[in-house]
Amino acid sequence: MLDQTNRRSSITRFDAGMLTPVHGLAAWRTACFDPAAPDQVFHHQPARRLNTRPQDSVDGDDQGNDRGANYELAAVSSVSLAAALLDPGSMAIFSPALGLFARAIDTLPGPLQGSLQRLDAVATPVAGADINDLRHFLYQGLPSAVMLRGLLGAGLHVAGPALRPWQAELLAALGLDQGYYSMTGPTKFTRIIATDMTQKAAPSRFARGVIDRLRFRFGQDHERTRRLMVGTVPAEITDEAREFGFEAVDLAALTMAEQARLFASATAVIGPSGSALALVGFCDPGTAILELQPCGAAEDWTRVLCALFALDWYGLDTDAPDAVSPTGLDRTSLRTCLNHITSAK
Repeated sequence: MLDQTNRRSSITRFDAGMLTPVHGLAAWRTACFDPAAPDQVFHHQPARRLNTRPQDSVDGDDQGNDRGANYELAAVSSVSLAAALLDPGSMAIFSPALGLFARAIDTLPGPLQGSLQRLDAVATPVAGADINDLRHFLYQGLPSAVMLRGLLGAGLHVAGPALRPWQAELLAALGLDQGYYSMTGPTKFTRIIATDMTQKAAPSRFARGVIDRLRFRFGQDHERTRRLMVGTVPAEITDEAREFGFEAVDLAALTMAEQARLFASATAVIGPSGSALALVGFCDPGTAILELQPCGAAEDWTRVLCALFALDWYGLDTDAPDAVSPTGLDRTSLRTCLNHITSAK
């Protein structure tokens, strides 16, 4: 199973539901720290349905519409895997008895790079396969690590590759930098404790607690008065939005703490689908979020975040360009939308 092979189809996959469940925190801690304990699972919550419909229609076309209006929050479970291996390149978890932990990674990894190391420690991965995606790291990876460290204590190491500056800043703000094991190659631990929060799915509700901790850690020293444009916003939209008091901001020039405080100061935010709106969780409840959605490329991430954090989500489709509008945007609809989201903010 751990051989460096290209025969990916031969790798067995398993998920949390295949393991014997334990009940109660005492039994779960035993399953995590007793070297003789078998591989086991602890269930935190079953799957939940989440209503992600917009607040209301902003024009006759219903900017939000009903596409994907109800979203399922996946069940959350943790697994305790004896003598398991973590590969920092793919963030894949291998159990010698069971194979690849399927819920932690979407695609099978390639051959392991570097010599195998061994560490007599119990560890949890800092994130899953999308470790360098801010949304995944912030709303899936960190909540998983924070939850497990809170349940199991400082005896649980957090492990992963050498961190980028923004990742290190977030980890330090949550106190997870203490005991962080920076991996240089595939490492076999005494046990790996992992959750299926890090799968490619909507974030769990536990993400709210992590964001609240970060908000208190980073602080906020100004009132909510700003209207923000983030990410790559077409000039046609920018010109209209400026008339409604929106300002364009360059997030790349700011630290994570500065970005968090900026979003906390906003009453309304405009941005394209994707990572530009990753930090909407730092906004106060009731903040208006206008997501610019390219035709045929809409996603549910921002909508789900708005539902989790009690934000007012609005979607505006940007259709194919034509001779009238380079972006294919109906300027009348845009102005109606901007007036609607700012009138009470």
